[in-house]
Amino acid sequence: MSDLTQYLRHEVRSLLKLDIDKHLIKIDLDYYKNQSLSKLDFSIGAKKNDNKGNTMTTNYSNKSVLYTASLDFSTPIGVDVNNYKNIKVSQLNLRKLNIDYDNKLKDILSDIEVLIIELRLVKETLNAYKKIIINVENEANLALADYLNQSIAVEVLIDAYKEKRDVELDYVKAFTDYQESLLKYNDKLDRILWLAKTKKQ
Repeated sequence: MSDLTQYLRHEVRSLLKLDIDKHLIKIDLDYYKNQSLSKLDFSIGAKKNDNKGNTMTTNYSNKSVLYTASLDFSTPIGVDVNNYKNIKVSQLNLRKLNIDYDNKLKDILSDIEVLIIELRLVKETLNAYKKIIINVENEANLALADYLNQSIAVEVLIDAYKEKRDVELDYVKAFTDYQESLLKYNDKLDRILWLAKTKKQ
């Protein structure tokens, strides 16, 4: 079941869509939270000093470069009401999406478990019908031979073929039920489009 859960998380579009929505809300939430933090401003500067220091008797060159660096912190004063509201709304939306995601995943897993049981039971029914069809077909052939030999009445022959027809119709219904359950199963796994593309190829 863990492998199935991982498959659903990575392949089912409805779950992937919720994942994307959660990711977008997390981005917004991080942005709003950063707006309420202290901000750091780091700057570097350089200033050239061309003072040659000339006197009446001495002429010399004294060139230097003065480097400066500064760190400035800015802290928001008070509470930004709008930003605070945005944080709370984003947190609530994220919580809701997490709940929706978990519920969606549980629903899909539950439906798949039911469909697996249905598919197994209908498969067993189909196998049983295949054996019954062989028997009723043999009985119909024997009834036809007996009728041709004038050993039985036509009503007996008709009954034999009616039974054969009823069993075959029951098999068709069971096979249809199996295909419907299989379609629902593939739909839960989000493989319908993939199967359609595979058949075209």
